Amino acid sequence: MKKTIKHILLLVALAVTAVTNLSAQISKNIVDTTKVWYDGLIYPGGISTFTFQFGKDTIYNNQTYKQLISYSYYYDPISNFLFREDSNRVYFVHLGDNPWDPPLPNNQEEYLLYDFNLEVGDTVTICGLISTAWLANISYKVESTDTVIIHDTPLKHLVLTAEHDVKMEWIEGIGCMSGLLHREVIIADGPTPELFCFSQDGEVIYQSSTAERYKECFIEVALDEINNYNINIFPNPTENRVCITIPRPMSVIVSNTEGRELFRKNLNTKDTLDLTNLKSGVYILTFSDGIKTFSKTFIKE
Repeated sequence: MKKTIKHILLLVALAVTAVTNLSAQISKNIVDTTKVWYDGLIYPGGISTFTFQFGKDTIYNNQTYKQLISYSYYYDPISNFLFREDSNRVYFVHLGDNPWDPPLPNNQEEYLLYDFNLEVGDTVTICGLISTAWLANISYKVESTDTVIIHDTPLKHLVLTAEHDVKMEWIEGIGCMSGLLHREVIIADGPTPELFCFSQDGEVIYQSSTAERYKECFIEVALDEINNYNINIFPNPTENRVCITIPRPMSVIVSNTEGRELFRKNLNTKDTLDLTNLKSGVYILTFSDGIKTFSKTFIKE
């Protein structure tokens, strides 16, 4: 059966909720640790949600990236993605295929997620999250560009189109109106993707009408849940041992970037991992408290 595709294009100018006490103008960078995205899918009976933010710096292939941190009450986290921003473009790499991660197309080393240098008539290949389960490269053409003023900050606004009437809408510094990782394409009669809320420095800057209706702008609550993990690994990079601090006992699985489990251990709140038997390279730590999982990466020199 042939699948058809639809997209809901949001009216940005009507959807932005004013915050009168915003302490600063909106940063035009996407890869920014002060920002939080709360997005997801709208179903006939309700919504499902993800919270995204960027974590600490990680060196990979001599480039500095930030790890994407995700949290959801409904799904396993999207993990092991690293992002960097350069000259108004956002790129990402993926460090391994965990069972809950969407597979990547073409086995590229790095993928383009945003390019705010684009102008009307330009074409570009963008890789974003398609539906809930996989990523894909799609060729887009820029249909229009203009400037929106949000909290006294002029931000570039782009509308891009692809085949099957697929459209997505970007705002500089905020990202895609259907979610940080786009979610711009969905199967007909399926759930509708949407960016529900966006915050900077703990203050809500954008809130969609759906978030207002469901009272689902839980950015602060979700961030508390993420921060409660408070998992720290050091030093990173390391040679033969990594120290770990966690808020409560958890299990950890050490895997390589191909997703193969190398060993596992039950951890105390302050513990160490012996890495002498591992070769130099990038590795993934998957922590679990029996309810939720959370992943971090480290480099063995």
